[in-house]
Amino acid sequence: MKSEFQGYFIWKLCMTTGDAKLLGSKMETVITIAIPHVGEHIFEYIDTPGLLKCLSVSKAWKFLGENVLAKRWKGKPLKACELGLTKVVQVLLEHPEGREINWNARICGETAWTLACEGGHTDLIKLLLDYAVEKSIDLNKIALCKHLEIITGFMMACYDGRSDIVKLMLEHENNKRIDWNATGGRNYRSAFHFACLNKRFDVILLLMDHSKSKGIDLNKRDRKGKTALLNALSDGQTDVVKMLVQHANRTNIELPIFSMCRHLKYSKNPEITFNNYPEKTDLRRSSRKKLEKIYLENGIYLTVL
Repeated sequence: MKSEFQGYFIWKLCMTTGDAKLLGSKMETVITIAIPHVGEHIFEYIDTPGLLKCLSVSKAWKFLGENVLAKRWKGKPLKACELGLTKVVQVLLEHPEGREINWNARICGETAWTLACEGGHTDLIKLLLDYAVEKSIDLNKIALCKHLEIITGFMMACYDGRSDIVKLMLEHENNKRIDWNATGGRNYRSAFHFACLNKRFDVILLLMDHSKSKGIDLNKRDRKGKTALLNALSDGQTDVVKMLVQHANRTNIELPIFSMCRHLKYSKNPEITFNNYPEKTDLRRSSRKKLEKIYLENGIYLTVL
C-alpha cells in the first residue's frame, strides 16, 4: 500500500465515518508507534482537522498526530490562536517542539493572547491563562483591535460585552497577572470605561461586584479627566447612569461626585442637596439636573466640600 493511499484512507476514516475509534483499531496494524517515522509520514498527508480527530483514536495515533501537529504549527502559533484552534495551541504548549516559541511575539501588532481575546475564543483564553505563569505570557500586551482601539485583551472582552470571558478572567487563579486598571485607546480609557460606553450591562455589574476584591478603579479618569459615570452622563446614557448609581448604592460602592465636580462629594445626608452646590462646576447645568434627579430618586444626596 502506497503512503499516499494510506493517507487518503485515514482521512476518509476520520472525516466520513461515525465510529473512528472502531475502524482506527484495525488500522493500528499498519500505523503503529513501533515504527514512528512511517506513521508520521502517513499522518503528514492529513490536514489539521483530520489530525485532531486522529488524536482520540488511540495512544499511538495521539503520539504520532501530536508530533505532526507540533512540527506543522510551531512556526505559526499566532495563526492557530487567531483561528481558535485550542487543541493545536495545547499541543504547542506541551510538546517539546514548542519549547522555543515566544508567546509574546507580535505579528502586525497582535500577540497570541490578544488574538484569542479579540476572537472571543473562551476555551483558548482559559488555556493561555492556565499556562500564563509557566510560559511567561504577558496578559497586558496592547494591540490594535477590530474596533481600531489600541487596548489589552481584558479591555477587548469588556468592549465586546463578553461577560463569560470577563468572568473567567476575574475568577482564574492566574488573574493577578492582569492589570484591571490599564488604560488604552485614543482617550486612554480603562476596561470599565469601555463597558459603560458600550452599554455592556452584564460586564458593568461584574466589574462593580469585583471592584473591591480585585482593586478595580471605578473612578479612573480618561485623557479628558472624565470618569465612566461622567462619560455616560455626558453622552446621555441615562440607563447606564441609573445602573451605576443604583448598584453602587445597594452595594455601598463609592462613585464620588468630586471625581467629576471638584466642589462635591456624595453622602446620605438629606439636609444638603444638589441645590446647595456652587454654580461653577465641571458639569453643564443640563447634566447636573439629570444627575440630581437620578441621585435623589435613589436616596443619595450631595454635600458641599
